Amino acid sequence: MSVTAALAREVTDTTFGDLPRPAVDRIIRLVADSVGLCFMGYQVTGRPLCDYAAELGGPEEAVLVADGRRVPAEVAAAVNAQVARDTDFEETGPGLHAGPAMVHTAIAVGQRVGASGADVLTAAILGYEINARFHHARRDGDVLRHHATCVAIVAGKLLGLDVETLNRAIGFSWDLPTSDLLRFWPPPTKRVSPLGIGNLWICRLGVQAALLARHGYGGLRDELDFHEADYDLDRLGSPTGFVHTANELELKPYPASRGCNGALHLVGRIVRRESIGVGEIERITARLPSIYLDPHQFEPEPENYWQAIYSTHWGITMQAMQIPPGRAWFTPDRLADRAARRLCARVEIVEDPEATRARNEKRRGDMANTVEVQARGEVFTESILMRDVPGSAGTPISEAGFEAKFLGLVEPGLGAERAAALYGTLMGLETVPDVRSIASMVA
Repeated sequence: MSVTAALAREVTDTTFGDLPRPAVDRIIRLVADSVGLCFMGYQVTGRPLCDYAAELGGPEEAVLVADGRRVPAEVAAAVNAQVARDTDFEETGPGLHAGPAMVHTAIAVGQRVGASGADVLTAAILGYEINARFHHARRDGDVLRHHATCVAIVAGKLLGLDVETLNRAIGFSWDLPTSDLLRFWPPPTKRVSPLGIGNLWICRLGVQAALLARHGYGGLRDELDFHEADYDLDRLGSPTGFVHTANELELKPYPASRGCNGALHLVGRIVRRESIGVGEIERITARLPSIYLDPHQFEPEPENYWQAIYSTHWGITMQAMQIPPGRAWFTPDRLADRAARRLCARVEIVEDPEATRARNEKRRGDMANTVEVQARGEVFTESILMRDVPGSAGTPISEAGFEAKFLGLVEPGLGAERAAALYGTLMGLETVPDVRSIASMVA
């Protein structure tokens, strides 16, 4: 059997009962997190994206989270996934920010077909796990091209495609123009793209691939088998028992690049422990992998939201000022705050060569963040490995911390009572008989 056919067979045969409990628990958190982030993202890009979606027209199959309007499932998946991604507060497990695309495709297509919560979780976990396998099996090729293929797998599972049809859907998705569209990264300084990895296009193209195959249009069989130069096909085609989802899925405690979350964590801890006031800080030095010297991450004077969410300097500043993580970091008033801008100018980013090596070798857990806070004539220094940072695979965010993050994102839009009800429903998603019942809860 070909690798592509084996993947298609694995997807069609897998049921919710086949999923190990640790993986289910992680994917439930990912679903709740991805929905919650839409409420923050709605304040930034959600409104124009939802207006765009509504103008496209079409059947009212799935809800736009935080907005309430209903649009075709393909469009809802794309917009919701992009709005979540635009917060830079989302999942960062294996495969580069794939979580929102898999989750919102599953929720949207699930609404189209009236799927149960268990069916939605099964599709989402298959897409996430296979995306992780692509990531680990990649030799040295495109890190993004397989995202649309995994979206097609999620949609195909919920649409009930058989093995042969899903095989062709995978071929379709591989041929769609996502690779060239998403290749250019990082952008030059002061030119940060709001599209990130382009969930808006990945989701639309992946769902289209599944629908085209469903209706019998073309599609090459066994497409993945022709890419042995880019992927270890044996590794890609071998079931992993969902170990990547169970053991590698990471969520963020801070809206900043995952690889610098350790520095943010340490700065906040030092400032709180030592009761250091903002005016007492003389300098903050963060020793990080070299990516944080790239233009889009190295920005000591952010002028707008897009520059601020990628600015390591700004994230460290917000932690030093003890501003609760979330939208409050990026409001126009906050960006114009003179005390914040003065402190941001006193943040220094320097390379830690060993952390750079660990990142380049995909040893994420071994990647260190080190900070030095100079205040009151003293220097407070701490280091942490990424595996020990809250939100990492080995150190998940606590239950209380995760709930607080969700409610902090959602309560401004829904109010405390409705936000708590939505949280309870999402955390018990496997018992929901029809996910269409959730649509009215997210508007």
